[in-house]
Amino acid sequence: MKDFLELARKLRCRFHYSTNTIKEIHPLYLQTGHISPNGNNALEGYITDTKLEISRLKVKQFKHNLTLAERTAFNYLIKDDSIYISKADKNNTTVVVNTLDYINAGTNHLNSDHYKKINHTNTELIARSISKIVNKLFTNKEIDEHTYNFLSDCKNPKHGYMYLLPKIHKIRQDSLEAIKIDGYKIGELAVPFRPIINKCNSPTRRIEKFLDLILKPLLRKLEFYIQDTKDFINRIESKTCVRSCTLIAYDVTSMYTNMNIDNLLDTTKNFLDQIDRT
Repeated sequence: MKDFLELARKLRCRFHYSTNTIKEIHPLYLQTGHISPNGNNALEGYITDTKLEISRLKVKQFKHNLTLAERTAFNYLIKDDSIYISKADKNNTTVVVNTLDYINAGTNHLNSDHYKKINHTNTELIARSISKIVNKLFTNKEIDEHTYNFLSDCKNPKHGYMYLLPKIHKIRQDSLEAIKIDGYKIGELAVPFRPIINKCNSPTRRIEKFLDLILKPLLRKLEFYIQDTKDFINRIESKTCVRSCTLIAYDVTSMYTNMNIDNLLDTTKNFLDQIDRT
């Protein structure tokens, strides 16, 4: 019913405010949730009849997909502080890891040179600094009103937090075979983790989306850009390879933290300048 009520709101807005001209929606347009007056008899009749039909639908009784014994065991495991339950990196496999291993992996990552410890949370300070920059950009007419509203709409900002995903696809095959033969003891298997920074409602979250709208189209213009596996297959099938060809793939360790920010900024600026000249 909730989804249909939202549809009804949009239908009423379309009835009162829409024109026949097709208008492209701004990519950063914020929905206002405006409640418009009722429409004509035909529209209101459709909305009323549909609501009645939806209210007559029988809701299927909830059914557990686990047995009582499985639910009991699951609740017991959730309350066990000695283990940490997580999804695996790059797939939906459920992984159970030793809590101490999880904490040590996170601590070791934060103790690297890429992080700096602060005595107090500076989230509000960052939010105010960003607000000043956004206001200046809008005053100087470097961004439009929709972009300004989008970047300014950050209420009650929160700092991001880090969590780790176990990279079970990186575990050596011989280690897995040894476990099958000799069994597993806690602490014997070194599982690498991928750190993830959750920045939902953080001060910089909307800036990241704004930059995505600018940078992603630029990336697609590069001749060496590959979007995903399907794109790679399409490209490689159009190439003629001789027997002497060699396909090389490599993995960059901690790619993002090892990038030189100054070089990235210079490269982006130069590419934007090239686009402007063309």
